[in-house]
Amino acid sequence: MNRRPIQLIHPVWNVEESKEVYDSIATQIENEGLSHVATISGRPILRLSLIELSDSRETDASSFQYRRLVDSGIEIIRINREESENYLNEFLTPKERVTLHLEVNGIGTAREACTIIATCALDLSDNPIIWFLDDDLQFRQLGINKSEMLELNHHQNLFEEAWSYHERHPNTAASLGGVTGCPPLPASSSLLCNIRDLLASLNGELEIEDDSNRWDIPDHYYDLSEHAGRKNTVFPNSNWGKQIDFKDSILCHGMLFRPIVLTSLAASMPESERLVRGGNSIIYDLSTFVSNPYPTLELRGIRTRRGDSVWSCLNTFLDGNQILSHNMKLHHGRSSISWNEDEKERFINRMLADLYGASFYRTIAVMYAEGQFEDCSDLLHLASVLYLTIKHRAQRHSETLKKAKTIAKKIGECNNYLSLSTEIISTCKLAQEVLLDIPSEEELQVALIDCWSRITVWREDIGPRLDRKNRNYHS
Repeated sequence: MNRRPIQLIHPVWNVEESKEVYDSIATQIENEGLSHVATISGRPILRLSLIELSDSRETDASSFQYRRLVDSGIEIIRINREESENYLNEFLTPKERVTLHLEVNGIGTAREACTIIATCALDLSDNPIIWFLDDDLQFRQLGINKSEMLELNHHQNLFEEAWSYHERHPNTAASLGGVTGCPPLPASSSLLCNIRDLLASLNGELEIEDDSNRWDIPDHYYDLSEHAGRKNTVFPNSNWGKQIDFKDSILCHGMLFRPIVLTSLAASMPESERLVRGGNSIIYDLSTFVSNPYPTLELRGIRTRRGDSVWSCLNTFLDGNQILSHNMKLHHGRSSISWNEDEKERFINRMLADLYGASFYRTIAVMYAEGQFEDCSDLLHLASVLYLTIKHRAQRHSETLKKAKTIAKKIGECNNYLSLSTEIISTCKLAQEVLLDIPSEEELQVALIDCWSRITVWREDIGPRLDRKNRNYHS
C-alpha cells in the first residue's frame, strides 16, 4: 500500500484499561481491512509502540486482547521500564536530566520521555505519521446508532480518515482531536452540571429543549465553558445505561448523564486552528514531533495539565507551524478509578493542575494576540498576567462549587442520597478553601523561570539532537 505508515505511541500507565485499548485497535484494524497490510518495503503499515514508565505498570502480553492485536499483523514494539530508563540515560546528559525533572517512573513527564524513547528506540526511517496517545483512549466512539440510541462502537474509519486528512492538509505539521465518553477534564470541571442533572431527574424534570440535538450543544459537560453557543440547561437521564455508583460517576469520571457523543455535526466540523486539549495528537512532520517539549509549570508540588496545548502554542506562535484540529474521535474511559478517601486529594490536585495549566496556555495565547509572545524568553514576563488569569478562573470555579453545594444539599433531602450529598458538600468545601490560596506572583515567576529553562534546553539542545537522529535515519 502506497501510504505513509502510522506509528501509534502509547505510554503504558492505566493498565486496567489497556485491554480495552488493545481490543479496540484490533477491531478497528479488522473493520478497515488493514490486517497484515504492509508498506512497499514489507513492514506493517500500522505500528504500535508500548512504552512502559513504571515497574508496577507493565503490559499484560498474555491477555487475549494483546494476543488478538498481535494476530492482526500490526507491528508491536514493547519497551519495558528498564529499557526506557536506559534510552533516557544514554541520550540525555546528567544536567539535562536534572533540568527536565524527567523521572521515568511518573506520568507527569510521559510526553517528553516518550518522545525521546520513541525516537531512540523506533525505526522511523520511512517517515511514519505519529499518532501520540493518552494511555486511556480507545479506538472507537460513543455515537448514535440508526435507532437514535447511544452505542459504543466503531463509528469512524479512523486510519482511513487520518490518511485522508493529511492528503487534504499536506502542509499541516500536526493536528489535535477530541474524545467521546468521559470529558477530558478533571471531574471538578463538570461537577455542577452533573448534580444539577441529578436533582432534575430526582424531581421528575425529564424534558429539555431540543432534546434530539442535546449532544451538539458546545461544551455541554463543562461548568466553566465560555462558548457563546453553550446552553445552560439540564439533561435528563439518557439512554446510555444506568449509573451504578453516583460517587464514581460524578466525582471520578465526571460523567453522569452527559457523556461526549460523536454526532454527524461533530464528525463534519471543519478543521480549524482552534486550541484543543490534546491527548489525541497526530503529528505528520518528524521535525515537529521532536522540536518542542510539552511544557508544564511546577507549583507547590503539582505539575500542571494542558501540556499538549502549550506544545501547540510553541509550534505555532514561535515556529510558524500549522496545527489544526481533527475530527477523529477516540473514546475516553475512566473505569480504572473509583471514589475513596484517597481520591478526594486527587480530586483537588487534578482541579489545581487543570486550573493552573489552562491559565498558563490561555495567558500565552492572549499575550501572543497582543504581540507580546514572540520569543521563548517572553515566558519570563508572564507572571503578573498569569496571576490575574489564575485568580479570575479560581473565582469562577469557586462560584460553581458554591452553587454545587446548594444543589447537593437539596439532593440530600431525597431518599437514599444523604451519603452522596454529604460527600459532595465536604469535597466542595475543601476545594473552595484550596482555591482561596492561589500561588503568588513570586511563586509563578520562579515556576516560569524553571519552565523557560526546560523549554530552552529542549529547543536548543535536545530537539536538534533528536531531529538529527531522525535525519540520519532518512540518509
